[in-house]
Amino acid sequence: ILAALAFPPGVHAQTDAGALRILVTDQTEGVVPGATVDVTNIATGFTQSGVTDTGGHSQFAPLPRGIYSVRVTLAGFQTIEVSNVRVDVNERRFVPVTLAVASASEMVEVVSRTAVIQTEEGSLGQVIKGEVAVELPLAGRRYTELALLVPGTAASTMTLETRGPGWFVSNGNYHTQNNFILDGFDNNQGTQNGQSLSAQVVQPSPDAIGEFKVQTNSFSAEFGRSAGAVVNVSLKSGTNATRGSAFYYNRDKALAATSWRANLIGADKEDLKWHQGGATMGGPLARNRAFYFTSYEGFRRNFSNTFLVNVPTEAQRNGVFATTVRDPRTGLPFPNNTIPRDRWDPLGAKLLALYPSPNLPGRGAAGGRVIENYGVQRPGDEGTHKLDLRTDYSLSGADRVMARYSFLQQDIYRDAIFEGLGDGVGNQGEQFNRNQSAGFSWTRIIGTRMVNEARVGYNRTHSRFAHATANEQTGSEFGFVGLPDFMNTTGGLPLISPSNYNALGTRNFRPQYQNPQHWQFLNTLTMAYGAHAVRSGVEVRIKNNELVDIVRRTPAYNFTGQVAGESIADLLLGVPRQLTATTLPVIDWAQQAYAAFIQDDWKVRPNLTLNLGLRYEYTTPFYGSGENTNVNFDFASGQLVFPSSGDKYLMDPDRNNLAPRLGFAWQATPERLVVRGGFGVFYSMEDMRGSEGIIALN
Repeated sequence: ILAALAFPPGVHAQTDAGALRILVTDQTEGVVPGATVDVTNIATGFTQSGVTDTGGHSQFAPLPRGIYSVRVTLAGFQTIEVSNVRVDVNERRFVPVTLAVASASEMVEVVSRTAVIQTEEGSLGQVIKGEVAVELPLAGRRYTELALLVPGTAASTMTLETRGPGWFVSNGNYHTQNNFILDGFDNNQGTQNGQSLSAQVVQPSPDAIGEFKVQTNSFSAEFGRSAGAVVNVSLKSGTNATRGSAFYYNRDKALAATSWRANLIGADKEDLKWHQGGATMGGPLARNRAFYFTSYEGFRRNFSNTFLVNVPTEAQRNGVFATTVRDPRTGLPFPNNTIPRDRWDPLGAKLLALYPSPNLPGRGAAGGRVIENYGVQRPGDEGTHKLDLRTDYSLSGADRVMARYSFLQQDIYRDAIFEGLGDGVGNQGEQFNRNQSAGFSWTRIIGTRMVNEARVGYNRTHSRFAHATANEQTGSEFGFVGLPDFMNTTGGLPLISPSNYNALGTRNFRPQYQNPQHWQFLNTLTMAYGAHAVRSGVEVRIKNNELVDIVRRTPAYNFTGQVAGESIADLLLGVPRQLTATTLPVIDWAQQAYAAFIQDDWKVRPNLTLNLGLRYEYTTPFYGSGENTNVNFDFASGQLVFPSSGDKYLMDPDRNNLAPRLGFAWQATPERLVVRGGFGVFYSMEDMRGSEGIIALN
């Protein structure tokens, strides 16, 4: 039984740690107060201690994921030690312990069974272990492919090569409305239009992942931003034993099939050389106190793309056409459908010469045209570097700190369809991303009932996409006149688009770049009051981005054939149907987000838990310096309105975003049947789907 009002949300406090609740009773099922409970991480030796309250409860949160032993002692009772207690990422685990009266000092050892069903919360989700991500074959070693195993998720239909692979949707929400968390820190990409090839800032190697959890509904109040899925990833951490791993993956064109395009144009099989390898290492810096873990993955791929396009015929390149072409001066047909050379426009003829000659017979089409008469394979290469470094340090029995740094660099180059300045538009050229993410957390045990966790995170991305001819001649150097100065700051020709033929020159969005960065400050206080486990927290996020994105870096000339009767004839005569040019705004925008939450997991009875939460979110509208970010229109005066010191938003901020959360878990029969349900309200304050909403770009 699951329900949600899907107003996809804005800011989000979060944690990758779990929680452990111990209930100590005697053989008569009476609660036992005053018992000492020691919880020890088997891998690191780190121990936390508590004392059961008047209700027999002892709670430990936040608790790093791992396998623990639980030891319960009280004078006059047997000592009970429960081993193999697994706490997964963001899991609430309940362990009941029964003490028996001891006639002498004795200890009873109990081996805990892995929890098969969730009995502590109403959220819907699934934990996927790191070893599963390593052992199962994954396309490109992307751990997010495993998110598709979770009910309610599906692969996104956004398949553009330049937007990257691995996008998915959850419960019908948009693919940018998933919330990625890495070691408790925000890992959501800040670039617009998916330019950085992923929804994540960094993408850890599967070998570096301890486990991750995909939650698809009824999240607690500590999570905001997403009505899609919460993908909570926890990296491995070092232990008292030094361990490492290494891997290498290879693909070669000898084991790949030839594409139908290559067969059609009579070309060789596309190139493919795929080399992917890496290693991990983790261990102690100081036994039982300090640990390190590091991971590196490198990827190098050589490939080729096969193109089948339309280019002018040899006759057209000489001014001879198969259909009637008209003289724009007189409106009469040119004799023999041939444009005399003295009527050729010098720049138009120079552009026409950039087309390669047909190398295929092609096939006939309407109007006497020949299509699909040029085929070519063009090379490309891709290189990726991933690095993760994490340290954990127990300063004392009450203080624990963690620091992480992650790095991702991707560099993809696709050679242009046509050689030289012809380019051929498309998505060719260099696509480069350098992403960095860092986080620091400090967990302090204030007492047996209270734990505070403070976190600071920082993400930054440098993303650029430049066409293949960016470093060659400019349009003015080629022969265009009257181009604005800013359009000569990059090489390559304007976009030349003859109808029914492959375009020449540069795609008009290139080159583009984005430099988003954001800070994240979170503080969460966890308190235990008998059957209540209460978490409350606040979060501040500071985000900005400088970008040149959806804008024409060069003019666009459209030749439609409406002048002379054929688009190539229009080009040869130098008479475009349409010319489009814009200014070049550099957008510098900013946004702040604030949130506060309180969550109470109330153990009403041993078989019934209520999850009660409330969240408040406020996110400022986007704003920025200059006139390129915000602009509005006053219908009364008919004038544009620009930001001022008194009104930098040009819109009314939304300040009433209360988000209640409700969940329950009722264990109808012990370890066999659990009924769970939930309800939540979520808000969407930001989205990376596009920058077209910036009026200066329209």
